[in-house]
Amino acid sequence: MKGSKGVQSRRLALEALIQVDKQGTFTSNALARAFERKELSSRDRAFVTALVMGVTRNKSALDAAIKEFSSRPLEKLPSSLLNTLRLSVFQLLDMPDIPPSAVLNTSAELAKTTGHVGQARFVNGLLRNFLRSKIEPQAEAGVDENETELRPRKTKLLAPPLESNDIEHLSRTYSMPAWIVRRWSNHFGQEETHRLLQVAQQPGKLILRTCTQAITVQGLMDILKSQGFTVTIGSLVPTCLLLESTHKNKETKGPPQNIPGYSDGLFSIQDEASAFVSSVVDPKPGELLVDLCAAPGSKTIHLSELMEGTGQVIAVDKNAKKLDLIRDNRLRLGLTNIQVHEGDGRTFTLKEGADRVLLDAPCLGTGVIGRRPDIRHHKNEADLTKLVKV
Repeated sequence: MKGSKGVQSRRLALEALIQVDKQGTFTSNALARAFERKELSSRDRAFVTALVMGVTRNKSALDAAIKEFSSRPLEKLPSSLLNTLRLSVFQLLDMPDIPPSAVLNTSAELAKTTGHVGQARFVNGLLRNFLRSKIEPQAEAGVDENETELRPRKTKLLAPPLESNDIEHLSRTYSMPAWIVRRWSNHFGQEETHRLLQVAQQPGKLILRTCTQAITVQGLMDILKSQGFTVTIGSLVPTCLLLESTHKNKETKGPPQNIPGYSDGLFSIQDEASAFVSSVVDPKPGELLVDLCAAPGSKTIHLSELMEGTGQVIAVDKNAKKLDLIRDNRLRLGLTNIQVHEGDGRTFTLKEGADRVLLDAPCLGTGVIGRRPDIRHHKNEADLTKLVKV
């Protein structure tokens, strides 16, 4: 990913971050728009995604690092300039395989194209000062200050002392809203809150749930391993498989829908906790089930499969666009016992009773904040109060 190609990928990441900042767009939507505008290889798409999600996940910590070396208040910086710096510092701290010179050069180019030469000088100067502060002490004597190949100290972006229980400090360090840190600390205690914060900073693993009517768990594992994936069986739901890429498929990273077997209906993309809920419902063949607030439908699909294609699952949601996802997956998986109903779950009625009703009520989504880091920037305590009333 050299030259103009490297700048192109980073420019797409920058544009997505600006959308998130200025328009309140969710990262997934901003990335989707970016990929619609420019066709990229699967590897470059994965790189852009890692940049956007990484910056979003660590925004407060990155801003604290930038502020230390900025001669201007961060709130006075244009969004394009601030996000260029965030991208740069994130790469320097969290992507050790990228040479610092590549980060400095591409960042200067980004600053020129989104601002002017003066901004490029500002970015270059700040990043060089940042790098000098991170040089290994024993190497300082031999470092040429004009060289761009300065090597930052191996410092983790997140390294707070475990004994620190200051809410504001933890909030800044983990880029987590103070109100969430406070609630967790009050409810779970100091040690568990630290663990939750650390887990929330980790990208969520891709989880596939085996469609056992089409293939066995072992059969799907064999296919995935042949494609270079490391596969682990879930701890809660044995039909769920946790995936990690290996060197064999680094060149073919991309949307999960590209994984062999998806179009053939061999698996669904579903978080293990979500699949566990369907298992707790424990539907029986031939029953009538209602799934309220069903979209995007992962639990609806799972319930249908657990009923072995018999009975009926009525999926209710007021979001027409998201209901289309249920229809698409119903078709992809060949499921015939799902009925989709557009409407508000609070007013939905049946002439006859249902055997079981699943209500996954609207929530803030903090349980999946690792996979959806922008939740921490888009939601607040007032939103929680409103949802409680619902």
